[in-house]
Amino acid sequence: MLKFLFPPNGRLLQTCIFCCIISFLNLFFQSYSTFYTNTAAENIQKYINDSYLARGQKISENYLLWFWNSILNLPFLGFLLSNLLAPYFCESFGRRATLIYTNVASFISALLTTISVIYLIPELFLISRVFGSAVTNINFCAFTLFATVLDTD
Repeated sequence: MLKFLFPPNGRLLQTCIFCCIISFLNLFFQSYSTFYTNTAAENIQKYINDSYLARGQKISENYLLWFWNSILNLPFLGFLLSNLLAPYFCESFGRRATLIYTNVASFISALLTTISVIYLIPELFLISRVFGSAVTNINFCAFTLFATVLDTD
């Protein structure tokens, strides 16, 4: 039925594009449920507005909407792009080292998020969310490889 998609009978480029589309759609649903629906929208909007008011700056509704949407949607890009980095880190540093480094990086991301909330720095909050989503996804990939590929020696 799908014989035309797969090499050697089919075309390699068509197969790669098809697999990339399937992977993207799979990651989209996973990251959408992780980042978008679990976000307290009203509290984040209030946090952004209060942060700028504490600095003595009044922001427009349009800027608030753009910044809020960035906080909601940019972690998805970090999550998606980190899928390209995960194999490199796992092969270059090893699965165990990648797990350790990404756990430390996740802790640093959590600290940055906490600092951004305490000191009312929404830009740092945005950066820490993107960074945290990227390193967490690399951690998930490394853990999956670590748990499924066991050395028998």
